[in-house]
Formats: sequence, C-alpha cells, structure tokens
Amino acid sequence: MIRFSFEQKKSRQGMSPEIIAELNAWRHILFCLKLIGGRLDRYQGLGFGNISARESTSYSTNFIITGSQTGHFPNLKLNQYVRIEKADLQNFRLVANGDCSPSSESFTHAALYQSDPKINYVFHVHSPELFAYSTSLLCIDKDIPYGTPEMMSAVRNLSQENAARPLIFATLGHEDGIFVAGTDIDEVGSVLLTTYARALKRNPL
Repeated sequence: MIRFSFEQKKSRQGMSPEIIAELNAWRHILFCLKLIGGRLDRYQGLGFGNISARESTSYSTNFIITGSQTGHFPNLKLNQYVRIEKADLQNFRLVANGDCSPSSESFTHAALYQSDPKINYVFHVHSPELFAYSTSLLCIDKDIPYGTPEMMSAVRNLSQENAARPLIFATLGHEDGIFVAGTDIDEVGSVLLTTYARALKRNPL
C-alpha cells in the first residue's frame, strides 16, 4: 500500500542498463530464496520485497528502485523499475520517473540514501526466519508502522547512529521486514545471505 503522494513522469530517463543488470542479478537470487516474491498465503497475496541503487556514486540522492507490486515476477524488465528524482521527507512526497508506480517502501530507501552518502544499495526482504532472528539485529521499534514519516525518521537516525556498513536491521512494525544497506552491492547481498544462513541454523525450515 502506497502511503505517500508522488508526481509521476512517464519517461525512462536516467535508467542505466548497467545498474538494472546488477540489481536484476541479485534480485533473482532473492526471488529464488523467497525473500522477494508474492504468495497467496502471505501478506494478503501482495508482492513483497524490493531492491534499489543510488543513481551514481557522486553523492546524488536520486535512485532506481523496483516498481510497486513487482515482487511476483522472477525477473524484471526496464519498465518495471522507477527512478526517484526527488524524495521530500518533510512533506512525504516523491517525484518518480518511469512506467509504473514507485515501491511502497521508496521513502525508507530514500531515508537511507539521504542519511549517508556512502550507501549506494538497499535491499528490502521479507523473511519469517530472519524476523525471528531479529533479537540479534538492530531494530526499528514495533510501535513505528511502515510507510510513515515516523519510520523515515527512525531509519535515518538508526543509520546515522550505527556507522558499520553494510547495515542490516529489522522493522518490527512491518511484518517480517528486513533491510540491508551498504556501499557495494555484493557486500550487501553477502551480509544478507550470511545472516539468513545463521537464522536458518537457529530456526530450520
């Protein structure tokens, strides 16, 4: 559910094929592990999970993110990604460029990019196993619901107060929600998979 207002531009300007290719590679792995996807028996059948990349490493706060309700697809096409040109955290409004609506988690991604210029990639997955492991992770309080200005503020503060990168944390007010953010996409993916393996050792499938 999208809880913010946005201006949509039907254009693919700035959509780098190289960035899309590296996002798709990792997204496919996460889809195969059911950390991104869509299932009738979970979350009212809605798609879950998203992945994004800062547009460049030149401290731009623009980023490319998977579109709303694309979790069900094993592989995404260019028109299923959206470029976020502006994220106004104060007024809770986005300017998006692309053919589909921005992910409902776009503002959480934006809060991470704006919190630290060294963050170039953000993965958001849903995993009951990782969520059960959240006592070993940094967490956003369960009283802070997802998709709200309070969540954006909490995420930004958590990022600024914890300098280690990649950063992994659970959003306790967002069922099974886990975020990982960092500088290098392979490091972000590796931390997520390593943590997932630890969670599975504690709570086998």
